[in-house]
Amino acid sequence: MSIKIQAALLSAALLLTTPAVFAQSEPTPSFGQPQAHPVMRLAQQRALAEQSFPVKYAFEMTYRDEDVEARAFVNPARPLGQRLDVIQPARSDWDDDFRDMLTEFDAAPYDEFWCTDFLALLGPDTKPVAQNGNAIIFAFSPQPGPDDDADDRKFLSEMIAHLTIDRSTGAIQKFEMRNRRPFKPIFIAKIKSFRMEAQCKVTPDGRAYVADLSTDLSAKIALKKVEEHEERSIFNLTQTR
Repeated sequence: MSIKIQAALLSAALLLTTPAVFAQSEPTPSFGQPQAHPVMRLAQQRALAEQSFPVKYAFEMTYRDEDVEARAFVNPARPLGQRLDVIQPARSDWDDDFRDMLTEFDAAPYDEFWCTDFLALLGPDTKPVAQNGNAIIFAFSPQPGPDDDADDRKFLSEMIAHLTIDRSTGAIQKFEMRNRRPFKPIFIAKIKSFRMEAQCKVTPDGRAYVADLSTDLSAKIALKKVEEHEERSIFNLTQTR
């Protein structure tokens, strides 16, 4: 599931230009180009090892943008179409966009969940730029995936990303991505600023998951100013099989 900006103008003009930042669900996910820095190598080795972990989790989730505030219980172990129990809003308040979002999330509840997915964006220019306590902050130009089209590649080429990794364990703590300068992803749109931030926490078996995810966008679409913010939180993880 891609990070989507929930607004009519953006759905028409920007949604196709914002690539999936998380690795898509597949049997053998990529964890980026091999890295020379020992902390980054540790993170990639950790990600590979975690693929064999058997435990899965149900969780609570909240989501908020300009149009909706939602809360749901998610159990990926349930059959397709039955994985979400929506607590808020009331069913009578659901619109078509909200129903579409529920359908998409029900189909792939672990997309945009694991912090190791960010490793797929690593490229040859990855380098350490700062230290924060026991963590190393790496900067890099996010790399497109094999399924990204020309618009996706153009969007990512305008971005700079930072990944914060625990130097002792290789656990990912934080991911940030923002545009380097204002740019035009398509003819009728100019993005003044785009920022995405993910804060990671650790599951009971030691895997880093995206606990808090937010995106902010300031743009002009077809001569109209657009300011968008969305945020999602995941909490109360419980083990399931």
